[in-house]
Amino acid sequence: MHVRGSSLSHPKVIEALRPFIVAFWGQANNEAIPDDIQPLYDASGKRRSSNVRCFVLDHEGKLLHSFNGFPGNDPNPMRYSSDEYAAYFTEEI
Repeated sequence: MHVRGSSLSHPKVIEALRPFIVAFWGQANNEAIPDDIQPLYDASGKRRSSNVRCFVLDHEGKLLHSFNGFPGNDPNPMRYSSDEYAAYFTEEI
């Protein structure tokens, strides 16, 4: 799996994700959401608040929780340190 250096690859986040299977899809330039991902957006009630949306699923693939990929819904990824991202992701997971 390829992830950006400061969020999903932070040791605290890796530890929080250890019991889960993780899939990753990166969106840019308002690409269409893939058909197999669209139901997660629909179920979360969030359409396009960000091009980085995270979904927590149960073992059957049912959506349990979704959250913006940026702390505080802030679209500026440079505003937070890697430790702040790690704390945010682990809390949401």
